[in-house]
Amino acid sequence: MTDSTVSQFKDELYSFFMLVLLNMAFGALAMAFGIHYMVRAVLGMPLVQTDPALRILAGIIALVGFGLGLMWISTSAKVLKGMKGIWKDVRSHDGPVPDETLAGWIVRMMAQYRENKTILPWMITVSRLGGCVFVALGIVSLLQGITDGVTGIDAIFPFAAAAINLAIGIAAIAISLGFHRYSVAWDRRLDEVAKSETILEQTLEQR
Repeated sequence: MTDSTVSQFKDELYSFFMLVLLNMAFGALAMAFGIHYMVRAVLGMPLVQTDPALRILAGIIALVGFGLGLMWISTSAKVLKGMKGIWKDVRSHDGPVPDETLAGWIVRMMAQYRENKTILPWMITVSRLGGCVFVALGIVSLLQGITDGVTGIDAIFPFAAAAINLAIGIAAIAISLGFHRYSVAWDRRLDEVAKSETILEQTLEQR
């Protein structure tokens, strides 16, 4: 197989790996926000919401966010566990990749994609939404740095926060868009494999 095929496979594997890691990170953030609110409530620390109804609503949202974050980390960890073996083999391989080695990687990758096909669209969505949130936070930090009029060393922090948030947000959106493109290709490959399996099965039945 050509070097371009090997390079394309590595790009798709990297995109898959990073998508899973981003989803674990966003799940951890959801848990962190939920824990933050609950700890403040338990310790009796002042909360932004003064109205009891708003505090109850915020508490419910915090609990839901914590539960969803925990569930999402667990789901992403299962996907990551299946990817680690392929990722390790690809990274540890030096020199040219023989056809049979690449074919084995592709078969394993296809098996992972097929196994996690139902959860991957949700991962793409979570990565896009998380990226949009970080972009929004970056824009807010940037506007804050421009409008606050703070001078000296303190003026750097809003712009630094804006740069970090924008970088994370743009990277998350770019990875989700890239993986969406790859997922379309993998769906097509799975369809081709299914057709081949059907033809083979029909051929064996005729004997």
